[in-house]
Amino acid sequence: MQTLLRTGPEAPPPGQAGDAGRRPPRRLVADWLRSGAAVDFVVVVGVTAFVGSQLRPDLLLGPNMDVGGDNAAHVVAVHYFIRHLLPHGQLSGWDPQWFGGFPLYVFYFPFPALLVAGLNLVTSYAVAFKLVSVAGIVAMPVAAWGVGRLAGVRRPGPAPVAAAMVPVLLNTVYPID
Repeated sequence: MQTLLRTGPEAPPPGQAGDAGRRPPRRLVADWLRSGAAVDFVVVVGVTAFVGSQLRPDLLLGPNMDVGGDNAAHVVAVHYFIRHLLPHGQLSGWDPQWFGGFPLYVFYFPFPALLVAGLNLVTSYAVAFKLVSVAGIVAMPVAAWGVGRLAGVRRPGPAPVAAAMVPVLLNTVYPID
C-alpha cells in the first residue's frame, strides 16, 4: 500500500514532482493576477458595490419600513410567519388576516421569510426585511458573472456581463409603483 505522505530521503523537495498543488502563497497570488481573475474580481466587486450604493444604505439600515408596491402585504405576511408559524415549527399555515384567511407560504417560497427571521435575531425586523428584499438586486452582478463563467465565456467576457447589469437594474421605464 502506498502512502500519500512521503517522508525521509525519498521525499521530493518542495515545489517538485510529488508536491503538486502546493505552491508558495506568493506564486498563487502571481498566478491569480496573471490569469485575469483579479480584474474579474475588481470589476464584479466594484459593480456590486455601486449597485449597493444606489440602494441608499442609510435607508436600508434605518428604522423605516419599506412599503412600496405590494411590499406592505409581504411585510405583514413575514411578520405573521415569524410570530405565529415558526414558533409552532410550521413553514406554511393559515393566515386569518385577509379576506377571512388564506394559505400562507403555500404559493410563495418561505426561504426569504426564513432569512428575515434569521436576520431579525441580530437586527430589527425593518432592517432584516429590507436587506432580504434587496439581496437579489445586489447579487445580480455576481450572478451574471457566474452565468458567464458557467456558459464557458472566456475572460474577459464574464466581467462585462456583470457590468451590463447596471443599466438593467437602474432602468426606471417600468416602475411598479
